[in-house]
Amino acid sequence: MKYKMLFIALCSFALIIFASGCTKAELCEGKNVTLYFQYKAGGTQDVLPEYIGSVMVYVYDAETGKFVQSAKVSNNQLLSSQQTDLLLDPGKYDVICWGNVNDNTLLANVTLGKTKAIIANTRTSSEQQLKTTDPLYYAKTTLEVSSEKLSSSAEVNFCCAHIDIWVYVKGIIDQSTTTASIAPVISVGYLPSSCDFDMRAQGDKICYYPESSYREDRLVYMSHCSVFRFDENTDASIYVYNGSNRKLIDKISLCEFISKNQISISQKEEVSIAILLEYSPLGVTISIPDWKEVPVSPQW
Repeated sequence: MKYKMLFIALCSFALIIFASGCTKAELCEGKNVTLYFQYKAGGTQDVLPEYIGSVMVYVYDAETGKFVQSAKVSNNQLLSSQQTDLLLDPGKYDVICWGNVNDNTLLANVTLGKTKAIIANTRTSSEQQLKTTDPLYYAKTTLEVSSEKLSSSAEVNFCCAHIDIWVYVKGIIDQSTTTASIAPVISVGYLPSSCDFDMRAQGDKICYYPESSYREDRLVYMSHCSVFRFDENTDASIYVYNGSNRKLIDKISLCEFISKNQISISQKEEVSIAILLEYSPLGVTISIPDWKEVPVSPQW
């Protein structure tokens, strides 16, 4: 009798599980979807750990655009497996991922739906001067969770969502002060301030004011910033100001510089634009520097 009652109880439990539609994956791990992350940087090998330190995942209903859930994948998770698991009901979903969302990035309206979600800089007022954005990466994939399958999976392939800009200035002497040399103020603008969740630029145009530092080895002032992705035809400029009184010294068309030097943006993943401005009594010489910055391994 004892064994008969145990058998009935086990059968009842099995019927409950079957009726609820739970899968083997759900029973074992509580998750039924696995996302596999990768980034090839325009090559053939996956190099994601070299560029991406964390990932924000947003899941939306593919038909309605309604927010379903979100998750954060830490650097430790990426280093150990480059994947994450989710629990989703049967249906079709759009999965949006942003890499390297940190202190210089704001994600807004993400729970209001896919068409309203944006990623923007952290500027809180029109007077605030931004130094840079985070070196962002973007990925989008669509997956379908079927009630007939035990589990679902999808590859999430990232693309670069930022551009690095390096400005080097040589030969400017600040005549407004008799004290120690003052670095010029560099501004890069006007560029998009945000993107939607299809990585389309939008929002007000803004200027970036990266910090300037003196490079003894090159005898130049150097400024660097990351900005939201733009194309070759974007009407942007570099502004050079006197460091002591913010008087405008020069304005250089970034669009013309890109065109003249045949710098490719649309066909590349990692884009770094370096411009050298050498001032003399005869004017300014604008060129691409004959050196490249040595990449520093990111500390996530």
